[in-house]
Amino acid sequence: MTPVTYIGNSLEVKETVGVILLSEFWETDTGNTFVWTGADWLLKEGGSGAGAAGTLVSGTATSDGATDTLYDNRKNFAWGDLIGATIVINRGVVEYLRTIIATTGTLIQFSPVLFAGTTAGFVYGDVGAGQITVECVDPSLASNDYTCEITAGLEDSTPTSAEFTDGVIYVVLGTDADGVVAGADIGSGANGTVTIQYITEGEIGNGYTVEVVIADGASLPMSAELTDKHLVVTLGTDGAGDPDAAKNIATVIATAVETIAHFNATASGTGDDPLTIAEAEQPFLGGVNPTVNGTATQAADVIEALPAFTATMTGAGGVLAPSALPIDFAGGLDPITTLTDDTYYVVAGTGLINESRVERFTGIAALSNALTALRDFQIEEVRGHLSAVGTAGNLTITQDSVVNGVFDTLLYKQDMTTITDFSWKPTSPIKLTAGDNVSFAWANASGRTYGIEVVYSLI
Repeated sequence: MTPVTYIGNSLEVKETVGVILLSEFWETDTGNTFVWTGADWLLKEGGSGAGAAGTLVSGTATSDGATDTLYDNRKNFAWGDLIGATIVINRGVVEYLRTIIATTGTLIQFSPVLFAGTTAGFVYGDVGAGQITVECVDPSLASNDYTCEITAGLEDSTPTSAEFTDGVIYVVLGTDADGVVAGADIGSGANGTVTIQYITEGEIGNGYTVEVVIADGASLPMSAELTDKHLVVTLGTDGAGDPDAAKNIATVIATAVETIAHFNATASGTGDDPLTIAEAEQPFLGGVNPTVNGTATQAADVIEALPAFTATMTGAGGVLAPSALPIDFAGGLDPITTLTDDTYYVVAGTGLINESRVERFTGIAALSNALTALRDFQIEEVRGHLSAVGTAGNLTITQDSVVNGVFDTLLYKQDMTTITDFSWKPTSPIKLTAGDNVSFAWANASGRTYGIEVVYSLI
């Protein structure tokens, strides 16, 4: 047997003839066994679980990582160490098994990601007219608390606009220039009627009222005052406490009313006749909102301009209807990343053969996801659930061949018109080549929240 001495980070082999190829060695002073990765010697540990027989290396994350990276500053990996091996990351009672695709220094990178998270969003409107699909840019569970309120503009020629404040997207739909203002008349006669109008077109003016009263006392001035939405015109009095014609001429009252914000007032004819009697409270009438012309395309464009959201027109592009209630976002989930103090161990890549994995897709927009692997794999089962009965259209599962498009194959098709739950379990697993994509697609025109699980294994 050739004597071997382990010195620091190097291995000295003493022999007289021939070549010796080593894949592992045992350190007599510590009892540790080391394995050769092709670039460096790594500790091989014993026991069960982390450090089980066949474990190449184990450790604990020393800082937070990403969905596809783990950091352990107690290690110093050479580039390429452990590629193709399997990292098993422990998080409580959950184990994540992934294939290592790169190592360097303190970093281990793996594939596929632990969980990329899903973005919250909503679909609103009629697919045959105006409909929009809105999603957050970043995946997040907290974004399920967002809402959207879509209202019609209240003034003529309002442009379609959107703003995001305190978790709410406020969309104002554009309008034509055909609104009608609300108003009311006080006084009487060809020269003694005062027409008062709310200055802004629309039904908003119908919420106001006007009343004429006589000042309580002698020699008091005429006045006009707005309290909440109640306009009161007080007729001035003479020395006897009766209405004073000179103080209550129609043109004078109209001028007083116009000093109040949001009102216009005009006197009929010459406006020289006075108002002489009290008049009961009456409503402003006749206000009509301008016609909404804001389309789904315009609404999607102004929401898309907000930094945290994407939006597309998913209907026919027609006029979008205002929402009666706030629209809730749904479907958001946080990404899963490696965290400080996550424990892990690495085993040879063959340790994952025939061990089932589950990949999950969820969302509220069109389904367009793919599953791939760095080694040969097989699909064992696909199952899914919708928040409500789906709409017309097929969910398809297709093999996109890594070799050539001529080998692309439709594996499964399901009409979703009356479906809330489905499960596809092939008679025997569908075997695929490393690098093949398995594509999942469904239009999801009604914006159902879906959850799909794909059970597969490496072979």
